[in-house]
Amino acid sequence: MERFVHLSCVGAAEDSPSAYYRSKYDGELAVRHFYPDATIIRATTVFGPGDRFLNTIATMGNKLWRLPVMDGGQQPLQPIHVVDVAKAVLSSIIYEDSIGKTYEIGGPDIMTLESVIKLINHASFSDIKTLSLPESSRRFTAY
Repeated sequence: MERFVHLSCVGAAEDSPSAYYRSKYDGELAVRHFYPDATIIRATTVFGPGDRFLNTIATMGNKLWRLPVMDGGQQPLQPIHVVDVAKAVLSSIIYEDSIGKTYEIGGPDIMTLESVIKLINHASFSDIKTLSLPESSRRFTAY
């Protein structure tokens, strides 16, 4: 049996104020148009070797005087490891009851961006400092 699994992201929605999340939702609609039985997996932020999440924070944080973060980095995150995402994809291929369904997956821990930066600092012996931006500045970001 042919299977199609589409990776999207938590937050994908037609009415999202974010162009990024609306585009993810549009991608899901396109997949459903051509593959109505596709399984869609919406993941939270994915991390692992060579990722664009932890590595970008570490690189930018070590290059900039201060790393800009919204509201002091207090926004909640639930990062998921790439291996767990791969397991979810494999499970959706193996188990036929996933056909045509959409799943939202995230890692086991809810943390803040501030706590993630502290972990990066500890693991890499860095001293990344942040600059808190007000929530109102979010409208100028891609997300």
